[in-house]
Amino acid sequence: MWRWSPELLRELGRACALALAEGGALVALAARNEAKLADVAKEIEAKRRPGGHVPHDVSNEDEVKAAVKAVLERFGKVEILVNNAGVTKDTLLLRMKRADWDSVLQTNLGGAFFCTQSVIGSMLKAALGQSH
Repeated sequence: MWRWSPELLRELGRACALALAEGGALVALAARNEAKLADVAKEIEAKRRPGGHVPHDVSNEDEVKAAVKAVLERFGKVEILVNNAGVTKDTLLLRMKRADWDSVLQTNLGGAFFCTQSVIGSMLKAALGQSH
Protein backbone atom coordinates (compact mmCIF):
# COMPACT_ATOMS: atom_id res chain seq x y z
CA MET A 1 0.00 0.00 0.00
CA TRP A 2 1.32 3.44 -0.95
CA ARG A 3 1.18 6.24 1.59
CA TRP A 4 2.74 9.57 2.38
CA SER A 5 5.62 9.48 4.80
CA PRO A 6 7.76 12.19 6.39
CA GLU A 7 10.73 10.90 4.38
CA LEU A 8 8.81 11.19 1.11
CA LEU A 9 7.66 14.72 1.96
CA ARG A 10 11.23 15.74 2.85
CA GLU A 11 12.53 14.33 -0.43
CA LEU A 12 9.75 16.07 -2.37
CA GLY A 13 10.60 19.37 -0.67
CA ARG A 14 14.29 18.87 -1.39
CA ALA A 15 13.59 18.09 -5.05
CA CYS A 16 11.38 21.20 -5.39
CA ALA A 17 14.03 23.39 -3.79
CA LEU A 18 16.83 22.06 -6.02
CA ALA A 19 14.71 22.36 -9.17
CA LEU A 20 13.73 25.94 -8.34
CA ALA A 21 17.36 26.84 -7.64
CA GLU A 22 18.47 25.24 -10.92
CA GLY A 23 15.79 27.30 -12.65
CA GLY A 24 17.32 30.49 -11.28
CA ALA A 25 15.18 31.09 -8.19
CA LEU A 26 16.60 32.37 -4.92
CA VAL A 27 15.44 29.67 -2.52
CA ALA A 28 14.64 30.16 1.16
CA LEU A 29 14.19 26.80 2.84
CA ALA A 30 12.00 26.32 5.88
CA ALA A 31 11.45 23.32 8.17
CA ARG A 32 11.82 22.26 11.78
CA ASN A 33 15.01 20.23 11.25
CA GLU A 34 17.86 22.72 11.02
CA ALA A 35 20.52 20.11 10.17
CA LYS A 36 18.56 18.82 7.17
CA LEU A 37 17.83 22.39 6.06
CA ALA A 38 21.54 23.16 6.18
CA ASP A 39 22.31 20.06 4.07
CA VAL A 40 19.90 21.13 1.31
CA ALA A 41 21.18 24.72 1.52
CA LYS A 42 24.71 23.38 0.92
CA GLU A 43 23.47 21.46 -2.13
CA ILE A 44 21.95 24.66 -3.51
CA GLU A 45 25.08 26.69 -2.78
CA ALA A 46 27.19 23.99 -4.48
CA LYS A 47 25.29 24.86 -7.65
CA ARG A 48 26.49 28.44 -7.15
CA ARG A 49 23.01 29.66 -6.25
CA PRO A 50 22.47 31.89 -3.25
CA GLY A 51 19.85 30.85 -0.79
CA GLY A 52 19.13 30.52 2.85
CA HIS A 53 17.21 28.60 5.43
CA VAL A 54 14.96 29.58 8.29
CA PRO A 55 14.17 26.82 10.77
CA HIS A 56 10.65 27.03 12.18
CA ASP A 57 7.53 25.02 12.90
CA VAL A 58 4.76 25.73 10.36
CA SER A 59 2.12 24.74 12.89
CA ASN A 60 3.12 27.76 15.01
CA GLU A 61 1.68 30.97 13.56
CA ASP A 62 4.16 33.24 15.36
CA GLU A 63 7.15 31.22 14.12
CA VAL A 64 5.80 31.36 10.56
CA LYS A 65 5.37 35.14 10.74
CA ALA A 66 8.92 35.56 12.07
CA ALA A 67 10.32 33.26 9.37
CA VAL A 68 8.51 35.09 6.57
CA LYS A 69 9.70 38.42 7.98
CA ALA A 70 13.30 37.12 7.91
CA VAL A 71 12.90 35.90 4.32
CA LEU A 72 11.42 39.22 3.19
CA GLU A 73 14.23 41.13 4.90
CA ARG A 74 16.86 38.99 3.20
CA PHE A 75 15.34 38.54 -0.29
CA GLY A 76 12.91 41.45 -0.50
CA LYS A 77 10.04 39.39 -1.88
CA VAL A 78 8.47 35.96 -2.18
CA GLU A 79 7.45 34.91 -5.68
CA ILE A 80 6.77 31.21 -5.13
CA LEU A 81 5.53 29.41 -2.04
CA VAL A 82 5.71 25.62 -1.85
CA ASN A 83 3.57 24.35 1.03
CA ASN A 84 5.13 20.95 1.57
CA ALA A 85 5.01 20.39 5.33
CA GLY A 86 3.02 17.45 6.56
CA VAL A 87 2.80 14.92 9.34
CA THR A 88 1.04 11.60 9.68
CA LYS A 89 -0.19 9.89 12.81
CA ASP A 90 -1.31 6.66 11.20
CA THR A 91 -3.60 4.63 13.37
CA LEU A 92 -7.17 3.45 13.36
CA LEU A 93 -9.63 6.24 13.99
CA LEU A 94 -10.89 4.31 16.98
CA ARG A 95 -7.42 4.50 18.56
CA MET A 96 -6.38 7.98 17.47
CA LYS A 97 -5.80 10.40 20.30
CA ARG A 98 -7.26 13.88 20.04
CA ALA A 99 -3.77 15.41 20.41
CA ASP A 100 -2.56 13.42 17.37
CA TRP A 101 -5.57 14.54 15.33
CA ASP A 102 -4.97 18.16 16.34
CA SER A 103 -1.28 17.89 15.43
CA VAL A 104 -2.07 16.57 11.94
CA LEU A 105 -4.61 19.31 11.27
CA GLN A 106 -2.47 22.08 12.74
CA THR A 107 0.57 21.10 10.66
CA ASN A 108 -1.04 19.96 7.42
CA LEU A 109 -3.84 22.53 7.19
CA GLY A 110 -2.85 25.23 9.66
CA GLY A 111 0.71 25.31 8.35
CA ALA A 112 -0.39 25.86 4.75
CA PHE A 113 -2.83 28.54 5.93
CA PHE A 114 -0.27 30.37 8.10
CA CYS A 115 2.42 30.30 5.40
CA THR A 116 0.11 31.40 2.60
CA GLN A 117 -1.49 34.11 4.71
CA SER A 118 1.94 35.40 5.75
CA VAL A 119 3.26 35.80 2.18
CA ILE A 120 0.14 36.63 0.18
CA GLY A 121 0.18 40.34 1.03
CA SER A 122 3.67 40.87 -0.33
CA MET A 123 2.94 38.68 -3.35
CA LEU A 124 -0.18 40.61 -4.26
CA LYS A 125 1.55 43.92 -3.61
CA ALA A 126 4.16 42.97 -6.18
CA ALA A 127 1.47 41.53 -8.51
CA LEU A 128 3.28 38.19 -8.40
CA GLY A 129 0.51 36.14 -6.86
CA GLN A 130 -1.70 36.31 -9.96
CA SER A 131 -2.15 33.55 -12.51
CA HIS A 132 -0.51 34.28 -15.84
